[in-house]
Amino acid sequence: MSSSAGKRPPVLGKARLVRCFLSAIAALSVILFPLPSSAHPMGNFSISHYAGIRIEQGLVELRYLVDMAEIPTFQEIQKNSVVAQANDPRVLGYLFKQAEVLKEGLLLTLNGQPLPLRIASQDIVFSPGAGNLPTMKLGLVYRADLTDACTVTRCELEYHDTNFSGRVGWKEIITSAGPGVTIANSSAPSHDRSSQLSNYPTDLVNSAPQDVTEENLQSRLRGVTLMALSNKWGALVLTTGNKSELAVGYCTLYGDMCGGLAVISDVPKVLVYELSRVANRRHAGAIPESVFTKPPSAELRPDQKDTDSLPEYEILDQILRLYVEDYQAPAQIAEDLKLPLDLVRNIVNKVDRNEYKRQQAAPGLKVTTKAFGMGRRFPIAQRFFE
Repeated sequence: MSSSAGKRPPVLGKARLVRCFLSAIAALSVILFPLPSSAHPMGNFSISHYAGIRIEQGLVELRYLVDMAEIPTFQEIQKNSVVAQANDPRVLGYLFKQAEVLKEGLLLTLNGQPLPLRIASQDIVFSPGAGNLPTMKLGLVYRADLTDACTVTRCELEYHDTNFSGRVGWKEIITSAGPGVTIANSSAPSHDRSSQLSNYPTDLVNSAPQDVTEENLQSRLRGVTLMALSNKWGALVLTTGNKSELAVGYCTLYGDMCGGLAVISDVPKVLVYELSRVANRRHAGAIPESVFTKPPSAELRPDQKDTDSLPEYEILDQILRLYVEDYQAPAQIAEDLKLPLDLVRNIVNKVDRNEYKRQQAAPGLKVTTKAFGMGRRFPIAQRFFE
């Protein structure tokens, strides 16, 4: 990205930031401050994330903070045979290793292409916590180069964080732009709410950055309304989820999964569109044309599209058919469909992890050779994955 005369300032498209919240700081390194001795405000089992993305001309900087409460800090100390002293050589070795490990759980993409991250700086601070146990905060700076193409065309940056995905904690993403860079649209705010994980808000519902909690709330409010009407008038609520959505958990418990019968739960998304075209041929105009032409969306946040978190349904449905109906392993699916193995594994693991939702779903009508429900049961209290 160049700021020379005659070139347009780069415009960054909408940043789709998944299940976290990012921030950008002007200093060249992360400065961590120990907190006074007290129980961790997010709970002593929590691991909080703070990510800050600053887009400069030709460079994107990701400032990544991880705040571990007493129990995860104790577990890390025991597992890595270190002491809670930032200048101890063993701790410095642990910090260097963790910078690499955490980098593997972070993904920045520019126009769909991964950006190679390099470590710019790293820091660690221990603070006294409850019960004479320490807490630990890691501060890491990663950088990646941006293509010059963003100086003449709109670019789209995406961020994903898969580190400590099963742990409760504050998650925050902040974005900011340097001189000569314009962020046209962003799903993350430009100001943080936790002072870089050093001053957590006390109202954890209303103060926390918006995420899927608010999205799911909309769906659940609709579910409550529909079930009330069903109760009042003796009508049967039909759930709306199709096989593709139920497979990967793209549905909300006690929300759009409310109902007594899942009519299309065994109909893949692409087939839903095909059947809808048939319905329109039989009953002209029954389904508006915009339903077919607009990108699929849950419509729970502005400009939301299903492809924010899923591949195109033409690809997804092929993966699901081979895995669910033909019992193929991820490696074989990737080879047959000529798809990246990581993509296939991600979808397959989504299927396995969302069995708990399907076991709470309404009964469905069987259409394909293998329907979810009684014909395909997997244990839910397990760590099985393909």
